[in-house]
Amino acid sequence: MMSLFNTYFEEIITTVVLILSLLLLRLGSTKLVKKYATRSEILEHRINLVIKYISIFLSILFFISLFIIWGVQTKDLFMTVSSVLTVIGVALFAQWSILSNITSGLIL
Repeated sequence: MMSLFNTYFEEIITTVVLILSLLLLRLGSTKLVKKYATRSEILEHRINLVIKYISIFLSILFFISLFIIWGVQTKDLFMTVSSVLTVIGVALFAQWSILSNITSGLIL
């Protein structure tokens, strides 16, 4: 166990620093957006949308950085993403087909 920790020590430390950076960036960006919004009198709904979009953007950057740190091969990553999207697409098509059939039956 200790040799495994020593082998990946640099990656573990970098990941911890990355997680702390993500948390600080999210907290800081949220405070900045809310501060700007109160000065500009922007609607609460728009503030929440901007915070959500910034959070999604930071999460995507976090995962990309994490993949780079741990040395994930891009071909493996693309294969995983394409497989997940294929399963989601098939599930959504099946759901749409079932709803379509139910709606058709009710209309008839």
